[in-house]
Amino acid sequence: MRAFDDYFRNGLIHEGRIKSGGQFSYSYTFLYFENGFLIINPRILQQEVTDYFERYLMQLVQHEGAYQIFYNKFFRQFNTEIQEL
Repeated sequence: MRAFDDYFRNGLIHEGRIKSGGQFSYSYTFLYFENGFLIINPRILQQEVTDYFERYLMQLVQHEGAYQIFYNKFFRQFNTEIQEL
């Protein structure tokens, strides 16, 4: 969903803030629009992220190709730091 990427993901990751009036609220379902503002339930967001991460880890364990792709990307990005240890 483009609004989620624009308001929450990009804002939190790149700017450390929720953009364009996006809000967290425990009173709504996962994604809710009200008066042009995107509102997200943080409890459900946390559960969705946890579930996704667990599925990703399971894929790494069960599929050698997926693990190899992860390993290559990780090594390429952090090789310098690993060598310093």
